[in-house]
Amino acid sequence: MRARLLWSALVCSVASLTIAGAVALVLTDQSLPIAKANAQLKLFWLLVVAAPLSLTLTALVYALLQALIGAPLLRTWLAATQAHTEVGAPTEPGRSELVQLATTVRWLVDTLASERRSAAEVELSLGRVKEALARSQTELVSQDRLAVTGRLAAGVAHEVGNPLSGILGYLSVVRAQLRSGRTDDTEAALERIEHEVQRIDHIVRALLELGRHARGGLEPVDVRAIVDAARSLLKSTPSFEAVDVHADVAEGTYVTASAGPLSQVLINLMINAAQSMNGKGRLWLRTVRDGEHLELIVEDEGAGLSPEARQRLFELFFTTKPAGQGTGLGLAVSKQLIEHMGGTIRAEDRDAGLRGARFVVRLTAV
Repeated sequence: MRARLLWSALVCSVASLTIAGAVALVLTDQSLPIAKANAQLKLFWLLVVAAPLSLTLTALVYALLQALIGAPLLRTWLAATQAHTEVGAPTEPGRSELVQLATTVRWLVDTLASERRSAAEVELSLGRVKEALARSQTELVSQDRLAVTGRLAAGVAHEVGNPLSGILGYLSVVRAQLRSGRTDDTEAALERIEHEVQRIDHIVRALLELGRHARGGLEPVDVRAIVDAARSLLKSTPSFEAVDVHADVAEGTYVTASAGPLSQVLINLMINAAQSMNGKGRLWLRTVRDGEHLELIVEDEGAGLSPEARQRLFELFFTTKPAGQGTGLGLAVSKQLIEHMGGTIRAEDRDAGLRGARFVVRLTAV
């Protein structure tokens, strides 16, 4: 490659030498006073003027060609040679450098096209995997919701059964009074019936809130209402018979969330707290405002958290409960639900000197 550049420079120098000689001949032929020394002047111009000029032009042309063409081609050739040795690019022995360079560039273009097709296939596969994971996550949330509903079934049956029994009793009283023509206690009986119906309505609404799916849209949610509904659903379940629940949530406390998933998370945390205390002890529910965020705190008097449990508590299928008593879904699903609402959930031990664990749900305050 360098030889070709040098050959080009020599051609340019010969051309410049010819031009310089022609100029010298013209100048000397037109100088009439020194016509007798014409031959010596021609030699003088050739040796003194034309030869150094041609050499200078040769050097300049060579340097210019080397800078504009030679150096870039040399770097490209070295890169092509490296490609031959490192990635197994095809070679054509005996061919010129430019031909081999063109072969390498074509091979690289074809390789890049193949890699682009492979990347597109991988991206498509990742999209399918993402969809499958999303479906699995939805199924896990539904399974956990069913598990929570199953834990609540006995308490809900009791809570609904008692008002229904009361309603039937008061209806019998009203019927008897109507038959006897006495209506002294009819209004009071109707008021009791209305009260029992409102109890049932409250329980049913709480169950409906629990069953609502998160549909991507967040809205202001009344934290006090969520806490009251969770207490109503849990207070008659076997695991809460000896649990004293203390709630300190002011009215008008709102967060940006989804009511159903937030109820599911709170009920999970309360059930875990009761189980950690073996169904006997005190449980606290309170809120703390922290700037633009609100923390919903659940504290218990249980055994607290071991170092291993603290590290793996929110892992899917991890549970500290005996076999057959825990699915390992509750806290993992709760973490996913809270993160979907733009919040966080963390677990820690209570303050020094206090027995038990603390779970903190942090959401955006309204």
